[in-house]
Amino acid sequence: MRAAICIGVDRTTSLPPLSAAAKGAEDFARWAGAQGCDVQLLVDRTEPVRLHHVFEAVQRVVEAATYAQLYIYFSGHGILSAPGTEYWLLSGAPRNPNEAINLFRSTEDARQAGIPHVIFVSDACRSAAGGAPLNGVLGGVIFPNQPARSASTGVDVFYATQPGDPAYEVSEAEAAAHYRGLFTDCLLAAVSTPERSLVEDLAATPPVSIITSHRLKDYLERQVPKAAAAISLKLNQRPQVRVETVSPKYFALTAANMAAMPTAPVTEPATERPLEPFTTRPVFPWSEQRNSRGLGAPWLGPVAGTQVNLVPRIRDTNSEAVDELRRYAQYLPADTATGFTIIGAELVTAVVSPAWTVERLPAPAARPDAHYLRLTVDAMALPSALATSTIVLEFAGETGALLAVLPGFIGVVVVERSRVVSVNYRLAPATRPQRGDAHTVAWEELKAVAAVTSRQGSFVLLDQQDELLALTRFWQAPDPTMALYLAYGYAERGRPDQVVATRQQLAGEDTLPRLFDLALLTARHQAVYPAAAVTELVPLAPLLAQGWALLTPDSPLYQPWHGQLRPHLLPSFWSTYTRAGLDLVRTTFLSSL
Repeated sequence: MRAAICIGVDRTTSLPPLSAAAKGAEDFARWAGAQGCDVQLLVDRTEPVRLHHVFEAVQRVVEAATYAQLYIYFSGHGILSAPGTEYWLLSGAPRNPNEAINLFRSTEDARQAGIPHVIFVSDACRSAAGGAPLNGVLGGVIFPNQPARSASTGVDVFYATQPGDPAYEVSEAEAAAHYRGLFTDCLLAAVSTPERSLVEDLAATPPVSIITSHRLKDYLERQVPKAAAAISLKLNQRPQVRVETVSPKYFALTAANMAAMPTAPVTEPATERPLEPFTTRPVFPWSEQRNSRGLGAPWLGPVAGTQVNLVPRIRDTNSEAVDELRRYAQYLPADTATGFTIIGAELVTAVVSPAWTVERLPAPAARPDAHYLRLTVDAMALPSALATSTIVLEFAGETGALLAVLPGFIGVVVVERSRVVSVNYRLAPATRPQRGDAHTVAWEELKAVAAVTSRQGSFVLLDQQDELLALTRFWQAPDPTMALYLAYGYAERGRPDQVVATRQQLAGEDTLPRLFDLALLTARHQAVYPAAAVTELVPLAPLLAQGWALLTPDSPLYQPWHGQLRPHLLPSFWSTYTRAGLDLVRTTFLSSL
């Protein structure tokens, strides 16, 4: 059995109305019904679409425990707070911050629903959450809490556009003005009258012809930009499709197969009923090993027997990756063991634990726009400092960031348009061997490519996972930046085992504090999270803004002040906050010292 939940919202509480969202949901519902799906249509033609409508529709499918496939389609306003962190706005949003769907969290929850194949289709105009009231949108979950089932779930996600850097996305007014259901049009055309190259014939009796998500991905990535260019859309219509499933799982049956199937009815929303309370569920066992090595320069050389073959990755000398590589090559004081380099913004204040001493260093003539901080710590206070190694940086544009202080590393922080766009933790010159060979260049190029593609919403380069993993583990030092990219990439692809492995690689080195993001990504997959471990995490909140989609009140890492800080998060890849948010953090942070 198959099911489809089709959501279309033309009007929200304060954003410009759309004209094609409800129609897109109706078109997809008709197609899904012809495919033999049980269809639930939720559109705002006659009444608002509420979060509990969607939750109850999903709950019915999950609790039936008879469905092999579930489509969840949305057309309407979508907002981005970071690549991969999208919220679908329902009728009550953004005035009611809860009346939205947290898409990242929903894809995570879908993996435990016991449905072998879940497909999300997002035909949303992705506007930037660039201020009130959009910054305050929290969103909710649409899958019920329940014990995990034995079925292995594959999750495919079809986005109408690439996320890019949300700080550079169009405004909600411009998004609405140029929005139309182009992606839905191309998708339905492809699966209704498919090219022969899209069709795969399965060896079955009787014969079955299918269209897989993989083949559909390739087609849409070619066709949608052509269709967009033909009508001069200002929105960036390059779809992003993330596929986990392979044949015999499929997106669509061909017309020949559908002819033998009865058309399923399309039903309207059921009578309202209260939601049941959520319960905690253990999903994945988690453990952590820590060694007893003393503090000092971590992992200064490759592990014996490690074979890693790297080649330069940057071919285009005018590429964004070249610019990223130049950022990594900025001046680092040779005698500094721990510190930060800030480029692109004037540093106003830096607040850190009293165990650390912060010293501003003069900028060299070659980089007068850079700011340098040297951090030193009293050896007697070191254990305490490691447990509270968060630094609060405020920039002149009345924004700032919370970053982890990592002993033995220099954090190179790049700020553009008052937002943090790049952070690269480099092993400090005072604690690393000086290497200038071609192998080193290849490592740095790989890091630059990984940073750029991560900002564009692709956390793991699929053809470079082994190299990235080796970079995280073996060469000169465990690279915390690469660990973040890897962990988020594995989380998006439903690989909690690899997220745990990545975390343990860093946790096994006592010279590094435990990163908040890695704990956040693994905390949901264990029955009990040790409360004492929360105080050892750095910084105080997610480094990458995508982590906020998982930092919900049911997370063991969630603190009440996180809920107060969340509306002050700006659209960015690395978490960046308003001045009011920094004031809240400083009050909370200083009171805990």
